[in-house]
Amino acid sequence: MRKKFVKLFVLLFCAFLFPFSIRAVTTSIRLYTKGETKSYVAGVKVTYMMSGDDKYSFYSLDNKAVKNVIIYPKDGISKDGGLVYILKNGYPNQPITGDKDKDYYITQTAIWWYRDLVNGTNNLNSNFKVGGADSYHIRYKIKNLATEGYSHRNDSILDQEMNFVLGVSEHNKMLLKDHYYVSNDIKAVENKNMNRYTITLSNAPKGTIIVYSSGVEEVYSKEFTLSASDSFRVKVPLASLSATKTSIQVNAMGEGNTHFVVKEYEPTSSPSVSNMVISLNASETMASNTSLEIASSKVTISKIDASTQQPLAGAKLTLKDSNGKVLSTWTSTINAHVFHNLAKGTYTIEEVEAPRGYEKNTVATKFTIEENHYDIKVVIENKVKKSVVTITKVDQANHPLSGAVLLVKRSDGLEVARFTTTETSHTLMDLVDGIYTVEEISAPSGYIKSNEKITFQIDANHLSHQINFVNAKEVVVPDTASFSSILFFLLGAIMITSSGVFIYRYGKRI
Repeated sequence: MRKKFVKLFVLLFCAFLFPFSIRAVTTSIRLYTKGETKSYVAGVKVTYMMSGDDKYSFYSLDNKAVKNVIIYPKDGISKDGGLVYILKNGYPNQPITGDKDKDYYITQTAIWWYRDLVNGTNNLNSNFKVGGADSYHIRYKIKNLATEGYSHRNDSILDQEMNFVLGVSEHNKMLLKDHYYVSNDIKAVENKNMNRYTITLSNAPKGTIIVYSSGVEEVYSKEFTLSASDSFRVKVPLASLSATKTSIQVNAMGEGNTHFVVKEYEPTSSPSVSNMVISLNASETMASNTSLEIASSKVTISKIDASTQQPLAGAKLTLKDSNGKVLSTWTSTINAHVFHNLAKGTYTIEEVEAPRGYEKNTVATKFTIEENHYDIKVVIENKVKKSVVTITKVDQANHPLSGAVLLVKRSDGLEVARFTTTETSHTLMDLVDGIYTVEEISAPSGYIKSNEKITFQIDANHLSHQINFVNAKEVVVPDTASFSSILFFLLGAIMITSSGVFIYRYGKRI
C-alpha cells in the first residue's frame, strides 16, 4: 500500500462577533476486502479494508466481522486523543519497520489493543498479548504504540483542526476623518494553519481605498492577497456616499496548510461490522467575512414663508459647529439646501440676512446628529414685514430662468412693474390693497412665451405671495410651407423654360 494525500474542502463561515463553522465531510464510501496480512503474532491475521477506488486505507475500531460494507462519516473528526496519536505515529504516516504489510498490521492491532485498555474489552486475547508466537519480534512495537496511545487518550486534538476568523479591531463602524470614512484594522483575529488569504469587498462605494499595514494605499479594484499576520484598513471617500446607511462586506478565503486529520465512519447496515477510522494529510479551504458599517448623515434645510408655508428665496444663512466655527454660508432658494455626511454632534443655523420684505429670524436653530438620528429635516420660517410678492421665472424642471420680460398690473390697468427676470427672484413690496396680474411680455431665448396671467390679491389676510412663472422650451419644427413654396416656384420655372424652347423651335412651322 502507498501513502495517500487526500484534500478535504472545508467551508467556514464567520460572522463578526458571532462566528460559526460548517465542515464539509466525505460522502458515504463502499469498502471491500483488499486482502489479508500474514499471521505475524499468535496466529492472528488482519484484513485490509479499502474503498472502491483504492484511495483510502481504513482501520476497524473493534475486531468484529469484516466484509464488504457501505460506511458514512460519523462526526467528522475523531475526538479520541489516543486514537489520533496511534494513527499519527502509525502506518501510513510514519514508517515502523519499513515493511508496509507489517506496518499496517502493527497499526491495526495497536488500535485494538488500545481499545481493550480503554474499554476493558477483549479484541486481542491474552495469547496475543503475552506468550503467543512472535517470530517477527513485533509484539513490543504493537504494545508500545497502544500504551503510548493510552497515555495520550486525554490529549487535546485541536491541532487537527483549522481555524480562521477575520475581524475588525475594537468595532466595525467606520469614522469620518479628513473627508474619508476610515475603518479600524482588519485582520485574522483567529488563525490556525493558514499562511495567506485573499480579500474581496462587496458593496464597496466607488473610489474605496485599501490602506496596507506598510502605509501603502491603492484604490480597490480587485481581490488582493495578504499574509496571515498582515492587517489593512478601508477608506471610503465622503463624496461617494449618498445613502445614510452603507454596509461593506469584507470576504476572506485561503488554502490552509497540510495537516493531520483523523476521521471516523460507521456502517450503514450491519451492526456486526466495526466503526472505522482513516488518517489523512488534509488541506482545507477556509473562508470568513466581516462587515464595515457607515452611518452618513443627511440634513435638509428649508426656508419658508411663515404665513403661506411656501418656499422662500433670498435669506442668507450660516451653519456652525458646536464650537461656533462657521462651516458653511449660503443663500436660500425655492429648493431646500442639503448637507451630506456631517459628523455626529450638535450644529446651529443662524440667519444673517432676511429675504427682502421679511423680518429677520433672530432665533438660532439647533439640531443634533446622533447614533440613530442621521436623516434630519430643518424648517426655518420668516414673517412678512408688510406686503411682499416674490416672482421667480423657472423652467419646467423648476430651475430659475433669466431673460423673460414680465409685467405686473393692478386691476384698474395701472402698471405696477415691468422687469427682466434673472436667476434671482424679483420682489415687490408695499403694494396697496387690490387685485393684481402678472403676465409675460416676451419669453427667454429658446422658450415658448406663456399666455398665462397669474392673479393675486393684497389685503390684510393676504400680505405675501410666492409666484413661480413657468416657461416651456421651444420645439423646432421644419418650415414645410416655405419648402413647398420653393418647390412650386422651381417647378413653374422649369415649365416656363420648356414652353419657351418649344415655341422657339416649332413656332415658324405652325
